[in-house]
Amino acid sequence: MATARYWLILPLVLLPACAHTREPSKSPRSIIEQLLVTQAVERSLPPLTVTLPEDASVIVEISGLTPDQSFLRDAVAAALGKQGFRVRRKEEEAGYLVKVLVQAMGTEVGETFLGMPEVQGGFLPISLPELAVYKSVRQTGYARYSLEVFETNSGRLIHSTPWHVGTTYWNQYTLLFWFSFVSSDLVEPP
Repeated sequence: MATARYWLILPLVLLPACAHTREPSKSPRSIIEQLLVTQAVERSLPPLTVTLPEDASVIVEISGLTPDQSFLRDAVAAALGKQGFRVRRKEEEAGYLVKVLVQAMGTEVGETFLGMPEVQGGFLPISLPELAVYKSVRQTGYARYSLEVFETNSGRLIHSTPWHVGTTYWNQYTLLFWFSFVSSDLVEPP
């Protein structure tokens, strides 16, 4: 009879520790975040098509709100180079300006937790580890941008591409305190 009472009290003790949060990363990019962003950019590149004369010379500029967008600029320049265009550093040497307009590039983290969170000792120097009945940490990488192509001499708009989008994910799950596994579409995740 006493055992039945414990099973009735256990959910009441664990329920206050349930949580669901979603927030952007607060740290410099971790390894997983770097892979999520770079592979999202790589996945957005294959449909990259620009209507320009064959063997045209281009300069690539980027505009967006993220501080680490130079990787995207260089990835677009490399993709254009692979298509046969000559990528230049100075505008005077290029016949066309390719502006990369970044709408979004980054990661997002979501977490779900059911169990008892880690408890730090206040009065006594004892702490209890996190006891997760179920925990999931989901990270998504996302890149979305378009290309605008201008003639450098006249400034005339030649071509606009649709939005190019690439996404990736890395999810880590913990079940019944000890069983952990990862689900991801990253190429060679750590």
